[in-house]
Amino acid sequence: MPKSKREVDVSLTRVKKKTKEQKIKLVDEIRKCVDTYKNLFVFGIENMRSTKFIEIRQKYKNNSRFFYGKNNVMAIALGKTPSTEYARELNKVSGVLKGECGLMFTNEDQKTVKKYFTELHMSDFARCGQIAVDTIELCEGPLMQFPFSLEPQLRKFGLPTKLEKGVVTLISHYVVCKNGDKLTADQCRLKNKKPFTSNDPSTAAIQIQPQTESIPTKVSKQAKNLKFSESKAYFGIDKRKPLDETIIVPSQPYLEALDSAVHKRRVIASFLSSLAAVCFYFWYSRRDYDGFLNAPKYEVVPTLKRYALRQQIKEARESGKDTTYLKAALEYVDVEEAVYRAEEGAFTLDS
Repeated sequence: MPKSKREVDVSLTRVKKKTKEQKIKLVDEIRKCVDTYKNLFVFGIENMRSTKFIEIRQKYKNNSRFFYGKNNVMAIALGKTPSTEYARELNKVSGVLKGECGLMFTNEDQKTVKKYFTELHMSDFARCGQIAVDTIELCEGPLMQFPFSLEPQLRKFGLPTKLEKGVVTLISHYVVCKNGDKLTADQCRLKNKKPFTSNDPSTAAIQIQPQTESIPTKVSKQAKNLKFSESKAYFGIDKRKPLDETIIVPSQPYLEALDSAVHKRRVIASFLSSLAAVCFYFWYSRRDYDGFLNAPKYEVVPTLKRYALRQQIKEARESGKDTTYLKAALEYVDVEEAVYRAEEGAFTLDS
């Protein structure tokens, strides 16, 4: 019977199986290298990283050849038994091909190659499922190594953190990982953050092991029963009130000055002095106090605001504070004056 067009084989994998021609080509390439190169090494790989393996390939690309295929196909190319082996004693090499391993054909000296792989150390980020080689513990207190923008991510990874005046603070003691435990996805993401990465290699050959580093942070007393509100967390304002005393991390002096009662009293005093100075100016220079009281709104209010803001800008410059907000407010006074003038003109036309 003719084949039905509806019966179509659909592969559920993205990786296509290698054809018989490709396997035969691999066997021929391996046997060709047996005749070409002097030495043959079998290398094993744990926690494979393609980028690290490419570096080794580049080093030996002029006088070596690497094969990393199916062990059974490579064993067939070399020969599994003395009767089928391609060259003398290659069947012993086929018995070693187990697990994640490959073949290296090279013209380099044996001692040189062994010394290179013995002294080779490569560090890389930890991956999920790997075994931790050290214990990482974080003590309660401020984590100065993390910027405040990472606080939501750290909480998502499982760290009991909060923002204390713009500084990431650990609420309680936390163990990131223990030596010998399998790493989870959140632990790996947390360890891969810049403050946890280590520049000291602790891996040999192509075996990539997770890197660890302990970053203790200490406080004097514990913080319990915290009331937390995230509404103004990113503006450096934290409304949480710990019942016990904790270390106070100094915030920006400018924010502390704005929140203090001393600053408010200074603003009120500056405004009153500005008002008195303007009144004296109208009384002394123009000798028209009645005219000042009866002056239109668009003349009096903007003048008072400009004088007060200029005094505040002057004081801020002397103390080295930021004057961007005050300058913007000073420019906005012109807009308010135009609105007052428009309202006055509309009132005159209606009357």
